[in-house]
Amino acid sequence: MVVAFDEMDKGVDEVRGPESNPRIIEYHQATSLKANSDEVGWTFSFVNWVMKKTGYKGTNSASARSWLQWGVELEKPQPGCIAVFSRGNMPWAGHV
Repeated sequence: MVVAFDEMDKGVDEVRGPESNPRIIEYHQATSLKANSDEVGWTFSFVNWVMKKTGYKGTNSASARSWLQWGVELEKPQPGCIAVFSRGNMPWAGHV
C-alpha cells in the first residue's frame, strides 16, 4: 500500500495532446501489452507495476478483469485488497 499511496501522492495523470506521461508508460511495461501511450487505460498496468515493485507476482495482463483470477476472494474489502469492477456490457471490460 505504501508504494501505491506514494504514487498517488505524485498526482500521476495523462498528458493532454500527443505526448504521454513517462510514468504511465513505465506502468505499462509491467504488463505483456507494453503500451507506449497514456491514452491506453492504465489501471491494470498500475496494479501490476505496484506488485512488481513490492516483490509480488501480478497477472502481467493488460486486462483489468485478469485480476479476478488472482489472489483470494474476500467477502468484505480490507486494506490492500484489489477490487475489480465491470465496465459496460462487454465481459472483458473492467476497472481495477
